[in-house]
Amino acid sequence: MSISTGLVAPLFGLLMIKNLSTMMLASSNGEDVLDAIKWWIIYMLFAAFFIFIAKGLSVTLFSKVGHNIITNVR
Repeated sequence: MSISTGLVAPLFGLLMIKNLSTMMLASSNGEDVLDAIKWWIIYMLFAAFFIFIAKGLSVTLFSKVGHNIITNVR
């Protein structure tokens, strides 16, 4: 799970940069900014939700493994 978090987090940064550059281009061309970036916002929401799930699962699984290691040491 932590690998999937590490793979999606840079993608989220890429989506933010793409969103910002599309906003700037649409603004300078006189287009409607919200129409230009609506799909990038949706992609960012999906990526944020996936990061939330993956990070939560990875922390839970890591604490379970840590608990098992500590239990066997005692």
